[in-house]
Amino acid sequence: MKTSTQCAAFCDENNIALDYCRLPLNGSLSFEDRDNKYIIMDEGDMTEAQRKVHLAHEIGHCMTGAFYHPYSPLETRSRCEYKANMWMIEMLIPKKDLLQAFENGITEVWELAEHFDVPEDTVRFACYEYFDKR
Repeated sequence: MKTSTQCAAFCDENNIALDYCRLPLNGSLSFEDRDNKYIIMDEGDMTEAQRKVHLAHEIGHCMTGAFYHPYSPLETRSRCEYKANMWMIEMLIPKKDLLQAFENGITEVWELAEHFDVPEDTVRFACYEYFDKR
């Protein structure tokens, strides 16, 4: 299981600049210029689980190059968000770890959320992507 501290270390190892400021509307954002990738986080009122998911999602944008601008068509934005979300669940809830949790009797969404220290909607998304969709 990754922690937000491990996610921040991942940023350092992958030359992604990480900084903090108030972002009350969305909690986090990422962007790139010609040479660098950046993540801005608002840790204000987030739980550890929320902080970790936000950071892993933004890292997903950076690692997949899934960036868009505010005037991008919804289809493009949706595609970029999907890529970032897939990267996030593969980092925080790898399929093999989820299967291991099932084998250990951890099957309820709330139990899985506690086990992986992520919000319940992140567990639901991972289960949908790994088992229902494919």
